[in-house]
Amino acid sequence: LDAGTSPAELTLVWGPSDAGPQMPGWLHQVPLGAAKLGLIKHEIKDLSSGNSFYRLRAVDGLGEHWTASAGIIAMP
Repeated sequence: LDAGTSPAELTLVWGPSDAGPQMPGWLHQVPLGAAKLGLIKHEIKDLSSGNSFYRLRAVDGLGEHWTASAGIIAMP
């Protein structure tokens, strides 16, 4: 991320499979707004049973950046 430009805009994405670093493949996408220091929280209410995968995307003056790997949420 580029610290010299305006804050990065963050988006949380999740779905039943890891769609990788590309927006079209994710079933759910929620804009979180401008990045700030500290913890990022967002409540997800529509998880199905089994595994769900999530990633965080940031867009700043240098382009698009994604978390290196997907996180996994395991639901009974």
